[in-house]
Amino acid sequence: MTNDKIFISYRREDTAGHAGRLYDRLNTHFPGQVFRDVTSIRPGEKFRDAIERKLDTCQVFIELIGNQWASIKDQRGRRIDQPDDFVRLELATALRRSITVIPVLVEGARMPDGSTLPEDVAPLTLHNALEISEVDFDHDVERLIDTLESMFGTDKPAPPPPTPKARLGLIIGTAAVGLFAVGVILFWYRFAGNPAHPQNVSASQTNQDLNITATASSFRPADGTATYDPTKAIDGKPSTAWVEGVDGPGVGEWIRFDFDREINLHRIVIEPGYFKSPQLWAKNNRPAVLTAQFSDGSSRQLAIANRMEDQKLDAGPVRTRWVRFVIQSVYTSDSDTSISEVRFETRP
Repeated sequence: MTNDKIFISYRREDTAGHAGRLYDRLNTHFPGQVFRDVTSIRPGEKFRDAIERKLDTCQVFIELIGNQWASIKDQRGRRIDQPDDFVRLELATALRRSITVIPVLVEGARMPDGSTLPEDVAPLTLHNALEISEVDFDHDVERLIDTLESMFGTDKPAPPPPTPKARLGLIIGTAAVGLFAVGVILFWYRFAGNPAHPQNVSASQTNQDLNITATASSFRPADGTATYDPTKAIDGKPSTAWVEGVDGPGVGEWIRFDFDREINLHRIVIEPGYFKSPQLWAKNNRPAVLTAQFSDGSSRQLAIANRMEDQKLDAGPVRTRWVRFVIQSVYTSDSDTSISEVRFETRP
């Protein structure tokens, strides 16, 4: 029995060629973990039953969207409007089960307007999309693979058990480190407060004429003159960063930006990781998937490439008084997860 983590959905009349190429690339990288109807359904098997069974093990649902995805018709009208349309059934099931959905826009296609889609698939438009083009196909697919790798992760092998002599040294060393750590914690709580609770600090993005208050679930304590509070993500300096401050990769930690007025948010530009230097960028974790939450109650997932560069992410249009990013997965290195800069592009 296969365990297909990745489900590729597409319309044959729209993106069959790209679906085949994408399947080949993903199946090479994730062998035996990719589902596509043409290659993955046994002869004689009922299509609807196979789809339901494959979605039971699916972790990521990829919807390929070409220029005709929503407009293709048959004698009954638009296919997407028909309750028995298989693309609609696949997508609606993935959305209903809260499977991670990644729309992939092919050859310049645009995300459909949610108001023109059936209610059960309209939430597709709230998910951040990736793009694939013929000109830059390899680069685009590598970005998708980076995102998928961060979602699945890999377990590192456990180290061999220490010898008795090494174990004794380990116990003594651990005790000494423990006493030192207790002292550090007491000092921090006494003089610097508890960074694991939300910290309310503010800064201004003057180029946007917005006053923004930044808060976070945690941040790393100051290291000498370097500080890592949430204002560092909006100070206009790539050499500074908000760095979450909990043990582990920081999944579930958040940073929030409150605006002094309601804005019509169009796009978010983010510098993921610590941009002070390539060495620090590689050393610190980088967010791979963020959930962006808005004051109107909506949200969307943002897939971020593992590259030291500005990432422009479509976020709207959405009218909101605040944005909160929740870390869902990270590109793991050996330090905390960082975000150097966040900018908000608005429209009237």
